[in-house]
Amino acid sequence: MYVVVLAGGGGTRLHPLSTPARPKPFLPLLGPESLFERTVRRIVAEPFPLCRPEDVTVVAAAELEPLVRRQAPDVAFLAEPVGRNTGAAIALAAVAIERPADEVMVVVPADHLIGDEVRFREVVRAAAELARGAFGVASPLVALGVEPTRPATEYGYLLP
Repeated sequence: MYVVVLAGGGGTRLHPLSTPARPKPFLPLLGPESLFERTVRRIVAEPFPLCRPEDVTVVAAAELEPLVRRQAPDVAFLAEPVGRNTGAAIALAAVAIERPADEVMVVVPADHLIGDEVRFREVVRAAAELARGAFGVASPLVALGVEPTRPATEYGYLLP
């Protein structure tokens, strides 16, 4: 298993606190760590890490590489040639990161707050097991999300 952390964004949602040079994931909004640092720690934390730091790749704009290196020096960095959207960033990671074709790629955003990190890792491990040839499909896609509590047109919906 390897993990791709999506750390793009234009730094506009929390302006003026968030800027293009330091978007929301890199700000210490909920304590001393940034949301990005919390994300990486959640992935590699002992005693039950999802993977090793060298199995984590951050996808972001090239100008954010120094910030990524400062906050998570042990992870790999993949620069987006042009910032587009989540789908484009995942596609870039899928073709640019050299891993065995049958290895599970986990994609996470850099700015989520996860209350129960142990449970998060359990759920991701279970999803990875499903992705290893589940349902008789050669390369299944397993999506994790939350059940909506209200109509929210700003988000998409998955119908299982």
